[in-house]
Amino acid sequence: MAMNRNRIGVLLLCLFAASTMALHAADRPQLCELLPVADVSAVTGGTYKTTEQQADYANIAHCGYLGAGGPDSVSITFAKGDTASQRWEQGNMFNPKAIEGFLDQAAWEPMRGTLTARSGDKFAEIRISKSDNHGDEATRIAKAKKLVEMLFEKL
Repeated sequence: MAMNRNRIGVLLLCLFAASTMALHAADRPQLCELLPVADVSAVTGGTYKTTEQQADYANIAHCGYLGAGGPDSVSITFAKGDTASQRWEQGNMFNPKAIEGFLDQAAWEPMRGTLTARSGDKFAEIRISKSDNHGDEATRIAKAKKLVEMLFEKL
């Protein structure tokens, strides 16, 4: 009898954990749905064959866009709340160039081709690969800024 109660307790605990994880998953921004391949292609001029999404925690999400015929790729990470502040600090470890006048804070890290941007409790990191299709640094920054604007408008 005691063994059955233990099994029931474990089962209830598992059901509670699964329902809690499902609730947190529902709160996560689904980046690949918010910025579908067609939208990213329209901004960057690239052709992407696939996306992959990995959501690490309730307040952070990632979507990668892989080029259809070469090295083109775009990577987008989004965070909100306290996680946004943490990601901003992590994203600025590489001494990026500040971008004045764009959102609350923004910076470009040329070695990684990454724009980090913050507005209120929202954070985005956009990495656009260095390829002929994506243009020079100024063009890549402009494309990354457009993707951030599109993302933040939808959130």
